[in-house]
Amino acid sequence: MKIKLPLTLALIALCSISAHAQQPTKPTYRVSVGVSAKDDIKSDITSYVSRELRSLSDIVIVDSTPQYIISIVGIRAKTEGGRDLGYDLSVTVTELNTEEYINALIPECLSKDDWRRSSLSAALAAGEDIKQHFLVVGSDLRKLSSDLVATIDGEVFEQARKSHQSIMDMIQKYNQQQQQKPSAPARSNPTKKPI
Repeated sequence: MKIKLPLTLALIALCSISAHAQQPTKPTYRVSVGVSAKDDIKSDITSYVSRELRSLSDIVIVDSTPQYIISIVGIRAKTEGGRDLGYDLSVTVTELNTEEYINALIPECLSKDDWRRSSLSAALAAGEDIKQHFLVVGSDLRKLSSDLVATIDGEVFEQARKSHQSIMDMIQKYNQQQQQKPSAPARSNPTKKPI
């Protein structure tokens, strides 16, 4: 993915700059949440995590065609004697590279016959990319849910935001350079005087 991202960013910036595009609106990230746990804690985990994700202004929780899937496996830890020890949550964040997503990344200014479009499509091969996997343990399920969303936000979504911002900065810099260039002086047609 480290090679794919710079290539994608460069092509998007190139097309945006060449088309003198206006700055796009702030991007949103489509996320689905899947929880595997016993019924007594499953709905709580789903509710807490969804609430925390919704508090992030650029996250949209969806049931279909997500860009990211957050998968959580939760258990209630107990001793052999049945004493409650708290909760263990295993969290995996996967980015989906579907055909639709790949086509969305490929700049519209590249025609279907352009070799750069086919090269970019090959570099962004469809599939899944695991962005993060971690374990959180504790006794307060609401706090664990808040902590796991904060971790995902800081380590996954923040990287996407930075990539987007770098493109916007590049476009703004280019536009400023274009505005500062002096226009070419108009040619004057000298009149010939008769001899």
